[in-house]
Amino acid sequence: MEDLQNSRQGDSNAMLRVAKMYLHGQGCEKNITMAAEWLRRARYQGLHATLDELWAGTPAELAQEKQAAARAQRLQAQMAHSPQPPQPRHCERASSRDNC
Repeated sequence: MEDLQNSRQGDSNAMLRVAKMYLHGQGCEKNITMAAEWLRRARYQGLHATLDELWAGTPAELAQEKQAAARAQRLQAQMAHSPQPPQPRHCERASSRDNC
């Protein structure tokens, strides 16, 4: 995947192509969050484009994709901050194992 290699080396046009690939799921899993990240990197390099300009579907479909990505990010953040399940207790004395 030459575009990915070039984008990692700072090629803003390759970054834009990688963003499009993630946006449309071409050669990879569709991921609007990754598309936005690669687009952000391309914009940082001076390329001017938006997700709306890259999107080939309807505006309503893009809004749905953005909402789904936002939900996924919120869920991921919640899971990262949720407490861990309690660990099983271990007996302190070998003779009391039956009572644990």
